[in-house]
Amino acid sequence: MQEAKAKFSEVVKLALSDGAQVVTRKEIPAVAIVPFAVWEKVEPRYKKPSLLDVLLSHPDSKTDDFEKYLPKRTRKGKKNPRVPQF
Repeated sequence: MQEAKAKFSEVVKLALSDGAQVVTRKEIPAVAIVPFAVWEKVEPRYKKPSLLDVLLSHPDSKTDDFEKYLPKRTRKGKKNPRVPQF
């Protein structure tokens, strides 16, 4: 561990070029230094969510409630005149 502390930047460079680097404490593996791309695959919570993921995670995103956000239609399929037309 002391050697890893002293040469941390070197350990990081090795992890980026050669893959995971294991750091031991009292000759027992304690941690592994891995490239972030590898870590993202193991820990998906660090992955940036897509816009769709964010929108669907909102409490009001239930598909049952979707129709309440649509403009009301009048007879003959015309839109309600009070709803702005875009």
